[in-house]
Amino acid sequence: MKKTLIALGLISTTYGSFAIAQSNVTIFGIADLGVSSAKKNGADSSTVGLQPGGLQTSALGFKGSEELGGGMKVNFELSSFLNLATGTYIGGQTAANPSGTLFMRSSWVNISGDYGAVSLGRDVSPTYIPTILFNAFGPAVSYSPLWHATYFDFVLNGTKGPFGAGAGNGLVGDTSWNNQVRYTSPKFGGVQVNLNYAFGGVAGKSNQANYGGNLMYSNGPLGLAAYWQQTKLGEPGAGNPNAVTASTPATTYFLGGSYDFGIIKAFATYQDAKQTSTGTDAKTYQVSTSIPAGNGKFLLEYANTKYAVAAKSTTIAQLAIGYDYNLSKRSEIYINSLYGTQSNLSSGYAVGVGIRHFF
Repeated sequence: MKKTLIALGLISTTYGSFAIAQSNVTIFGIADLGVSSAKKNGADSSTVGLQPGGLQTSALGFKGSEELGGGMKVNFELSSFLNLATGTYIGGQTAANPSGTLFMRSSWVNISGDYGAVSLGRDVSPTYIPTILFNAFGPAVSYSPLWHATYFDFVLNGTKGPFGAGAGNGLVGDTSWNNQVRYTSPKFGGVQVNLNYAFGGVAGKSNQANYGGNLMYSNGPLGLAAYWQQTKLGEPGAGNPNAVTASTPATTYFLGGSYDFGIIKAFATYQDAKQTSTGTDAKTYQVSTSIPAGNGKFLLEYANTKYAVAAKSTTIAQLAIGYDYNLSKRSEIYINSLYGTQSNLSSGYAVGVGIRHFF
């Protein structure tokens, strides 16, 4: 739903003068909440309760643009992650930073035109768009095997998974980077390129930065993608078993493809996240499909991760099955399940039903 706000701009507080200007600002968001039952790998019992973000993390945001003429625009976006079960925002709160980050989802301004767009601020990393486009469950934070293998600790694992402990704590890092300059090219023959660079902001340590990019191709039923990135700061943060620094960087690359056959859409990806200095390596392959059925679609996805640290290794396998039913263009209900195994632990599972609404 679009709402128009009146922006009050203070031109000069020094002289006490101000002016009122009109600006079209869109309020947008995602509301996603369900009920689930889950048993972690190695656990003796399951937990039942509300499950925020079964298909996608809930969010609230503001975005707008101004026409400059000649095809050029200035655009901005500010958005927060929300936990609908408690009414709180999700901002990476820690003991050191109890208030967290209000606009953790996005906070950027850009200028766009025929040449593409240049964005400044907290924006998506090279991994985000290829990850959600090339698995059947998309950004399903609670049920997508590829999502878990990329960004989270293993959701069915015990207190600590091989990818750290929580969102953004794996070798791959988070879905977005702070202090970033991002260039998005126009599409040429179905090809689009994103280049990303995140400043470290530490005096005398110019090498402490994150950088990378992705390339995506779409032509009719065929889609292809690749990304590469190197993270050296805060992805994940200090104290995490996968913490990266200028001397212990993590490098990730990804190849993905999809093809829509009409009666079925197939996806396949391969990803390798490596920290050479510590001998850590996580290789994941994923295959999945979505099958239209009635007013919705069936989803099936499998991912397998080989995770090694020095001479030790473990294997994580995840299988997800679900059905999404469209109530309207903006609302859907879903029932999803996830089953997982990990070396030397008993199997785990998660099953839930919920609703997602876009506004």
